[in-house]
Amino acid sequence: MMRTSHLLLGFGYLTATLGFAQSPFSPLSSTALERKTDSLFAHANASNTPGGVIAVLYKGDVLLKKGYGMADIANKIPLTPASLFNIASTAKQFTATCITLLEEQGKLSFEDDIRTYFPQFQVKKTITIRHLISHTSGLREAYVLAALSGKVNLKGQVRKQYKTTAHLLQLMAKQQELNFEPGQEFAYTNINYILLGEIVRKVSGLSLAQFADQSIFKPLGMTHTYFNDPQAITRAGRATPYQLIDEKKRKFKPLSIRHDQGVVGDNNLITSVDDLIRWDQNFAANRLGLGQQSLVKTLQTRYILSSGDTIHYAFGLNVTPYKTTRSIGHGGDDYRYTSLMMRFPAYDLDLIYLSNQSDYQDTQQKVFALADVLLNVSAPITKLVREPLQASLPFDSLYFKPFEGHYMGSGAKNRYSFREVFIRNGKPYLSFQPQPNKHVFELLPLGSQHYRFKVEEPDVYVEAWFTQPKVGGQSRLSERFKTDTLHYDRRLTAPSSTSVLTQFTGLYRSQELNGQLKVKVKGHGLTIKRGLITIHAIPIGEDTFYAPENRAIFYFKRDKAGLISEFLISAVDFRNVRYSR
Repeated sequence: MMRTSHLLLGFGYLTATLGFAQSPFSPLSSTALERKTDSLFAHANASNTPGGVIAVLYKGDVLLKKGYGMADIANKIPLTPASLFNIASTAKQFTATCITLLEEQGKLSFEDDIRTYFPQFQVKKTITIRHLISHTSGLREAYVLAALSGKVNLKGQVRKQYKTTAHLLQLMAKQQELNFEPGQEFAYTNINYILLGEIVRKVSGLSLAQFADQSIFKPLGMTHTYFNDPQAITRAGRATPYQLIDEKKRKFKPLSIRHDQGVVGDNNLITSVDDLIRWDQNFAANRLGLGQQSLVKTLQTRYILSSGDTIHYAFGLNVTPYKTTRSIGHGGDDYRYTSLMMRFPAYDLDLIYLSNQSDYQDTQQKVFALADVLLNVSAPITKLVREPLQASLPFDSLYFKPFEGHYMGSGAKNRYSFREVFIRNGKPYLSFQPQPNKHVFELLPLGSQHYRFKVEEPDVYVEAWFTQPKVGGQSRLSERFKTDTLHYDRRLTAPSSTSVLTQFTGLYRSQELNGQLKVKVKGHGLTIKRGLITIHAIPIGEDTFYAPENRAIFYFKRDKAGLISEFLISAVDFRNVRYSR
């Protein structure tokens, strides 16, 4: 799967008109660029650590391609531009291109009802191929459904017999509800692209891997790129993936790539930086299909919701503002490998980075930092926060004290987002998960109720302020990032004594998933467990619990006698999944 910038989740899936004036630009010399890049990637450039491979292109020409760190630490094999990586969700643009090529051939329409291809689906609403491409289908996330059925854990690691597209399709065929009306919202769900891969197979008569090889990889000379489906043969040159196990000490453990063939369409594309350079160059002068540039234009076309709002997502590509310009690209993270591709059309500048370590935040920060150096856009960043808000003021802890507590998102875009506000060592902090938690952000006072905090992108701040409650109400936290403002309402901590929590315990069953979950008391909350999954939830209101690590809400319901009879689970990508006693 691809994890969106963790610290900005909820912000910016609707974007304003992306019109940016082109700035005067001249690239660094190759020597200066390599020196800058060496500095940014210094901690990865060692014989005892995994790393990554970076490429920088200007007007289609390669200014730099270089590996940092090791492809295999034990055998002392360094990373090179020819090293092979799984690029996870960065693969989605290739699946979308396959669909677009079939549309160009007249073999399908973006407006086709997917029930044409999946007549076994029980959902009554019309979902089109275009809805799948843009993540606006409303379909629940199949990997989560598989997890809730007890066959997969929440990191996507599956029991071997369930690591198949067929099993996921069986789960989807039983679904009778959607997250929302098709075309009404954006919710990133991998099942959309798994289904697109299946449509390629049904329409072309070839597997996605075969069609992509014939229609994309061979025409572009991407000789080492392939979808890693169950028929794939593992090729030499794969970089060993490493999982980060100690962030502070930067310790990693190697993971196996044996028998990792599986579901494709949403991820599981094996490629190299050398091959991705060829793919990237094709955006400037298309050689696929009929060879028309209209294909590239289609791939970069964002979807317009039924409300008239334009989302950031195109055809497996994010089209978003970046500082003073616009970027087009996608990232990937499968908890083993991470990747990020970014193109800056106004500058004819492209970045490709593939890594064999599991820390996506590290991958993102490296690419962002290099982009800032190349674009020279670090200076205007302060303009994202209004000028009067620049200087921090002394902190008044007595005034701040009433705002401490748990907050939940109150809008469609952040309804499953959590915030905790607290004082530590005399300073105010905000966290996206309950404490104790290492990811905390100091709130820098800008006024009596006004703050800002720094996020992932270098020197970028989110503005935050509190609103005093009305009589009998709760305080509100508001956050503004660029032009987007989100609100969070304070939740009174619900009673969490064992005697109160016991009423929620027991076995619950889902007919849609043909599986059950066991609810138990643990500490001041609940654990929900089945098979490989364990979910920890804290009380946030009457008969309501929140699972911060999964960003999911459990709504318990009572029968006429006042006894707990069922619960509904909801999150951004799966909603109203019902379990009953």
